[in-house]
Amino acid sequence: MLVGRAAARSHLEDDPPEKRADYRKRQRESITGVFEAYNPEAPTVFDCEFGHTYQTCPIPTGGEVEIDPRPNRFAFPELPAIAAPIARPR
Repeated sequence: MLVGRAAARSHLEDDPPEKRADYRKRQRESITGVFEAYNPEAPTVFDCEFGHTYQTCPIPTGGEVEIDPRPNRFAFPELPAIAAPIARPR
């Protein structure tokens, strides 16, 4: 499962950093909890630079993905030209 970086801001409101951090933490905990309950063996990568973030990377829905943690990369075998770095460790 690839999870995009949580969009904790909007053009309508600009919450303080603590509130945005709490939102991202709760989102991560919710997703982690569901995977631990229903598919604990599934690899889950958080904070990818796609989805509703300002650095966007189009990805195929439902396609296969290769996750390579050593160089911090994931790639789509059907589309070899598309490869994106896994988010920076925090």
